[in-house]
Amino acid sequence: MKTIVFSSIKGGTGKSSNSIMFSNFLGQAGKRVLVIDMDIQNSTSFYYVNDPEEVEAYSIADAIHQGNLKSNIVKTAELDNIHIIPSSFNLVNLRSVSHMTLKRLLPQIKGEYDYCIIDVAPTWDNIVLNALYAADAIITPVILAQWDWKGACFFRDQIIQDLGEEYLAKWSLLINKFRKPRSANPENLTNQLLGLFNETFDNIIPVHIPNTTLVNQYLDFEEFVNCSSKKIKLYEAVQELTHVLTGERLCPEVF
Repeated sequence: MKTIVFSSIKGGTGKSSNSIMFSNFLGQAGKRVLVIDMDIQNSTSFYYVNDPEEVEAYSIADAIHQGNLKSNIVKTAELDNIHIIPSSFNLVNLRSVSHMTLKRLLPQIKGEYDYCIIDVAPTWDNIVLNALYAADAIITPVILAQWDWKGACFFRDQIIQDLGEEYLAKWSLLINKFRKPRSANPENLTNQLLGLFNETFDNIIPVHIPNTTLVNQYLDFEEFVNCSSKKIKLYEAVQELTHVLTGERLCPEVF
């Protein structure tokens, strides 16, 4: 099982949307996926679970507190092979839990899933560190803006300080909400920001998730994305992201 964490110190960068699209792409391609929502905003949980009582009854907070992941896994409304451990406001009561707890618990589900996708809050605390220590890959979505660049710099420095430089090899940036510049003019703001990111980081995934209203439709109305002319750019971007992260060229009809 490969564990992939979507994490950013800055909110609004697309952690939840990209983790959901990525998980669904894998699921529609037949992969067994466990989603873990460690963000107290519960966005990912409420996307996958229709019954609010299930979100209250099962949670990653209880799983960590009880030391049992299996008893908190919920089947999703999407696909039989996508399951979730929902988030909970009770995560705020686990501020003293060891950074290594989740990593110690994940072997409980070894062999049951192909991928574990974790969405965490836009912060830096012991709950986020639990996810990062357990990760095989860490993805930080960024928008081409100065604040996102500063946030990515902070994130890199904190990885080195708290996890160690060896974890940098697991970390990549994903450019999200991308608008292609109209020209190659170096004075163009988008080109300037692309240059800034490329000069600072050598771990940028060669995939740009396009800025499109389709993402909102996908999340809000559970609209499928396929290879039709209006949706092909988003489909191909998520497909390429999946290829980079898994090494497999998957081609589900929809996700």
